[in-house]
Amino acid sequence: MQKKTIHSDITIFSLGGASWKVTGSDGSWLNYFKEKGIDTIDFEASNCGFKIEHKKTFENIFGSALKNCVFTCGDTTKRVKLC
Repeated sequence: MQKKTIHSDITIFSLGGASWKVTGSDGSWLNYFKEKGIDTIDFEASNCGFKIEHKKTFENIFGSALKNCVFTCGDTTKRVKLC
């Protein structure tokens, strides 16, 4: 494999969070980055639970992956495309 140097103002690493240790996402890479002097942003909560009162509406998709969704809560709507 040939090494290549890339210069950028910002680099985003998608290395996983700290909350799924059983899958290997333990966040240990964050300390490594900090030790190397790489600016990082600390982890913060990003998952949430919710209650749906319309069980019959969704029973045909229980257990399925959610992709290309639109979520609305109050007056806020968020479109999410998941892969």
